[in-house]
Formats: sequence, structure tokens, C-alpha cells
Amino acid sequence: MKKTFILMCMLAVAQLGMAQVTVDELVDKYAKTENAVVQKVDKEMMESMKDQAPEQLLTLVEMGVDAVDVVVLEEDEEITKEFTEDCMNLLPENYEELVAINHEGTLVRIILLEIDGFVKNMLVLVSSDFNNVMVNLKGNIERQKLEELMNNNSSFKINNMSLDEMLEQQNAE
Repeated sequence: MKKTFILMCMLAVAQLGMAQVTVDELVDKYAKTENAVVQKVDKEMMESMKDQAPEQLLTLVEMGVDAVDVVVLEEDEEITKEFTEDCMNLLPENYEELVAINHEGTLVRIILLEIDGFVKNMLVLVSSDFNNVMVNLKGNIERQKLEELMNNNSSFKINNMSLDEMLEQQNAE
């Protein structure tokens, strides 16, 4: 009986440890993998690129995004399995899950930290057999504007789906 109790306590502590992983730690973990392609753009870099930046980046800057971290992982069965597991388990304190769907074998999950109607951090995770992508947006973004952008601008669709379409899909599952 004691052994069972100790085992249960150890499992609980392990789960708590996983729940405490931060968004930045997850981004850093996968950015360090061998086949990762990483692009980090901070506010200073965004400001200096305004004249040559793509329209999508300018839109994000205008909305209040201060930094964007993108990590793309090349196809690797072991990394894909671990990445998918991490994507499903990550929900840091005070974050909320906006959407989580599995559409045609592609897992899409969006979590965000919102304070007083402003999104301070939004993490988009996309995992499939052939593509694993993590996009981390940081800033002071009005949630309503962000949702409008994800619904009305084809450049910001994920897996060819708007936010509303993803939410419909999630509710159907």
C-alpha cells in the first residue's frame, strides 16, 4: 500500500513538473534540435524592416506584436512524436486554450495569455507527419483584432482554416 501511495505521489509530481513548462522553454527546447529552422524577430528588428517587410509582418506590428519566434522542425518521426505530445500537454498557468483540433491528421493548437482584453502571448502549434511548426507571438494585442485578423485575412489561416472554421471543427469533434 505504501509503495502504491509513493508511486502515485511521484506521478503527480511528474505531471506538475510538465505543467510548469513555459512557452519560452518549449520554443527553446525545439529551437535547439538538430534539424530545426528558427527565426526570431524582435520589435527592434521589425521596426528596422518596415520598408521591406511582408504585409503580414507589418499587420502584426500594427496590432501590437513586439516579437515573433518561429520554429520549423524537419520531418523526424521521433521529434514529431515528442513535439505532438508536448503540444497536447502544454498549458502554462494563466493561459487558455483557444482552439485544439485534429484536422485530417494535422494537430492545430492555439494557446494564449490574455490580460485585461490584451493578448500578451499566443502560441500556435501545428503538428503533422510531415510538418511541425511553432509560432510564438508576444506583445500587447487586442484579442478582438487578433481574432478578426485570423478570420478575415487568408494570409493568417492555419491549415487553410480561419479561426471560426477551426472552432466549428473543434465543436464538431
